[in-house]
Amino acid sequence: MPVGVDGTLDAADEDNALVDARRSGEWLKEIRQSEVPPQLNRAVFVYDPRRGVVVLYGGDGSDDRTWEWDGETWSVVDESGPSLCGGAMAAYDPIRGYVLVLRGRGCDGLWAWDGASWFLVDDGSGWSDGAQPRR
Repeated sequence: MPVGVDGTLDAADEDNALVDARRSGEWLKEIRQSEVPPQLNRAVFVYDPRRGVVVLYGGDGSDDRTWEWDGETWSVVDESGPSLCGGAMAAYDPIRGYVLVLRGRGCDGLWAWDGASWFLVDDGSGWSDGAQPRR
């Protein structure tokens, strides 16, 4: 497989290289779009098997958008979700089909992403001593 000096593939061999890389289980860097998520520390990254996407939310950066990766393309899917909080925890709820996010430092509440919008599941007011659960 011809590879350029910078590690990129020649355009003519690109499709064959992708097939070969997938068959062999090798990693191949391939992002061909102009907009990708910024670098985020302590963001949550959760796979949603119902929709076949990975959801990226939060972090210590300045980007409070919700991103999704479908295996080929990054997309901004929401710009008005929960306020940005670093150190959040997340999991996928297979019963309801939601990505659940327990927000991080200084933020209360359990939020859910259903693939179309964020909504508050629990504001945390009933939690013991008003403190959110420990990690």
